Amino acid sequence: DAPYPLPTSTLQSAITCPLGIQGKAGGIVLLVHGTGSTGSESWASGPYVKVLPKVGKGYDVCWVDLPSRSLTDAQLSASYVAYSISHLSSLSSTGHISVIGHSQGGGLNIQWALQFYPSTIPLVSNYIGLAPDFKGTAESLALCKNGLAEVGVKTCAQSVWQQTVGSRYLAAQNSMLQGGGGRALVPTTAILTITDDVIQPELPRSLATSNLPGASVHGLQDLDFCGPAHVADHFTMIIDSAAFGLVLATLEAGKPVSMSKFDKTYCLVLSTFLLPSSPCAR
Repeated sequence: DAPYPLPTSTLQSAITCPLGIQGKAGGIVLLVHGTGSTGSESWASGPYVKVLPKVGKGYDVCWVDLPSRSLTDAQLSASYVAYSISHLSSLSSTGHISVIGHSQGGGLNIQWALQFYPSTIPLVSNYIGLAPDFKGTAESLALCKNGLAEVGVKTCAQSVWQQTVGSRYLAAQNSMLQGGGGRALVPTTAILTITDDVIQPELPRSLATSNLPGASVHGLQDLDFCGPAHVADHFTMIIDSAAFGLVLATLEAGKPVSMSKFDKTYCLVLSTFLLPSSPCAR
């Protein structure tokens, strides 16, 4: 494993389990936020904290706050994730954990942690990315090269550069050598939306930034998912009811599932009404 760049006390202080750890049968689920956010901003009011602990097997839910809103070096953020996996797995009723990440959290930070802290691999039973940008995004290329001319800014945050298509960071992460992050290292599910307004391309599927060899990859607009009329953007992925439904099915199965296991009722529930009284709480 790579050495932790900070004291473990600092890394541990970034972990929050809002309902505590109650030894629920489904074990611990770690939530990893995306660029520019925090754990509480991304997750506290959404279904992964409000609903997930109460459904199926029942799950203990924790999130990690990545440094500087995940705008600093993504390698540093990945070390927080690696420590969180190691620490929380020792507290989980199952002896391992599931990890759910959004955007950079799903596409870079978790995969880098598995790649460069390989002791975490046997501790992760399920890895689920919501709009994960494994291959970065073309959207940041013009921004980072040309800057925001209207305000005189000609730079990007470090992690935004690292997520730019063609970056050396992405080349290192997507190595196809043994142990490289260019393929799934644990049972992995990726959920994308073709109308993503932040990470592109997501079409065709073979070139999608959310497509990781060896992973189970699903688009919300796929015919066997919710179909082309389903509306979801990059930011609503963390509250999208259909994405939540597939995440729940995956957690319940303990592994990636085929779409035959997905209950399409979840496609009919408005994200903003995804509350314990909804069909998602059955």
